[in-house]
Amino acid sequence: MNPSEGLVAHWPLEKDARNVGQASLPAITQGVTFGEVDGRAAGQFNGSASRIEVPGEALPKLGNGDFSIALWVHATGEDIVGDLVNRFDHDTRCGFNLLVQPLSLIHISEPPRLG
Repeated sequence: MNPSEGLVAHWPLEKDARNVGQASLPAITQGVTFGEVDGRAAGQFNGSASRIEVPGEALPKLGNGDFSIALWVHATGEDIVGDLVNRFDHDTRCGFNLLVQPLSLIHISEPPRLG
């Protein structure tokens, strides 16, 4: 998949957590391995301590405009719970969180005034 015009970030997770989108967004990995799942390149997370983090100061300001986030998630096991994506501004106490809970995908949101 080639990043389309206007796409800020795209992490294909083929061999590393390098962003191939338009913005220079460094990603710091912890406990992530890279391989294939169902014939696709994928980052594999251990479910408790692995993560990919993009430092907050590197992220674009979302402001009050629309934005989209897309993920391909292949969860295994029955006790899958955890964050997929989150962003929170402690000063304004605003942000968003996309997480997995047993038997459901839940989106919890406050108006994104991050910027």
